[in-house]
Amino acid sequence: MKELYEFRVLNKYSHLLFNDNEGENIGSLVKKVILDTSSPKFKQIGEINNKLWLENHAFLFTYWECKRTYTNDEILSSEIIHLDIRKRLDTDGDDADNAYDETFACPICGAHAKQVSELRFSKRNWLGKHDVSMTLSGEVIVSKKFRDFIENNHLKGLNFMPIYVGKNISEDCFQLSFLKELTVSEKTKFGVNPFGHYHDIIDGKYLCFNTDPYKCPKGDNLGKCILSEVYIKENSIPTDADFIVSKQTYGGRMNLFRPYHMFFCTQRAMQLMKENGIKGFDYEVTHIVN
Repeated sequence: MKELYEFRVLNKYSHLLFNDNEGENIGSLVKKVILDTSSPKFKQIGEINNKLWLENHAFLFTYWECKRTYTNDEILSSEIIHLDIRKRLDTDGDDADNAYDETFACPICGAHAKQVSELRFSKRNWLGKHDVSMTLSGEVIVSKKFRDFIENNHLKGLNFMPIYVGKNISEDCFQLSFLKELTVSEKTKFGVNPFGHYHDIIDGKYLCFNTDPYKCPKGDNLGKCILSEVYIKENSIPTDADFIVSKQTYGGRMNLFRPYHMFFCTQRAMQLMKENGIKGFDYEVTHIVN
């Protein structure tokens, strides 16, 4: 497995770590820099970011993303596959008059609110070239092609719910729900950023903490972002499902955003999706632990 991190570094401060010929300029304000976790600069970028925050009330980077690539043997050896949904719709169910019952939600982190109405949009939300996408609040939308693929291959663990566009039921996209859950192991790492740092302003002071405020003490929400490959508990894996959702969530409840679940499928389901040209997922190895 190869793990690379992309950072969007502010040009104003990039000279503190990078030469002019390093990275790719994106506009006049930031440059895209890709680092392997084994690079000395990977650790340094976190250290400089913290120093800038405490001394100048600024950040070295404004965005980060991790990309993992696998050999064919590595991905084939994984019994359960972590599904990362690539496309995010710039809308959500709340904004589109989708109703949730908050009495089911964790009072601390906001996870597990229950959807109590059909997903409704005021206008059509195109999937584009993808067969799956997710809204800001975590609702999963799939194409008719994906629904037909699931039914034709007799894959288990999913339900398809209608989506309303205005007053009409959409004929070419559906909301996806998962029928079976599994438990994510505490070996999976979560945090606000890859360096385990959280920044905040308290009483006018710019502070840095090594704790993740999004981690729920009740265990409902595991943290802000997934920082490692996902580990799942063996005794929680259902034997009668090809698609499975995590019991716990990650992310946070703020404005339009809700905590997200993690999605998984069997090795067979992944192979069938690749063979049938289902688009929209990135596939990552999942580790099974006792």
